[in-house]
Amino acid sequence: MNKAIVTPRTLKNTETGIDITVPEFRTITKLLSNQEEFHVIVISSLPYFKSPDHKPEDVVQFMVPKWYSDFESLHKAMSDRYPATIFPDLPKKVLMVRDSTPQGRRSAFEKLMQFIAASPKVCCSPILLEFLGVPSSKIGAVEGQEKESESRGSGDGTQKDDMKSPTKSVKSQSSSLFGEEDSDDELFKTEKGDVDEADSDLFSPSPRHAPPSTKGE
Repeated sequence: MNKAIVTPRTLKNTETGIDITVPEFRTITKLLSNQEEFHVIVISSLPYFKSPDHKPEDVVQFMVPKWYSDFESLHKAMSDRYPATIFPDLPKKVLMVRDSTPQGRRSAFEKLMQFIAASPKVCCSPILLEFLGVPSSKIGAVEGQEKESESRGSGDGTQKDDMKSPTKSVKSQSSSLFGEEDSDDELFKTEKGDVDEADSDLFSPSPRHAPPSTKGE
């Protein structure tokens, strides 16, 4: 993997944090035939491709040269590892190379890489990361840091206690729903008191009907 440099380019796959394209190739003449070297361009914010000098928010870019056989191996390994995922087909390898064939292969390789980069399930597969030149040691180190971070994030005892004691939350809800039971008693007590007072007014002698005083007699 070539050294990644910070780029001002904006990520298209913001959910996965990686864009992969195959914008160009070059033909290399060998003894008996010509071969194409395809240039895989990676733009990413993932920590797998960053050095200690990069910031967490940096978006980096680098290029990886690949041959047809590299894409063929990647396609087979990914299809075997993720059988439920249907990856775009690769063009057939032919012995007689015409002028249009390399461009057609480049287009097919780019379609494959863009599909992988846009798929959250496979975009960080160790198979892909190794294809892009990330050492296995760095893959393991980043994954270990992520697991440790997740472990620290789930260390809040409040949620765990609630999960361990599901009746706690139910009891709390019940108390909030039925905590007004004694208020009904108070309501009935108040109404009863009002009735008693009213009754006492009805059946107690009124001052107007009080017998005349005989004090003067």
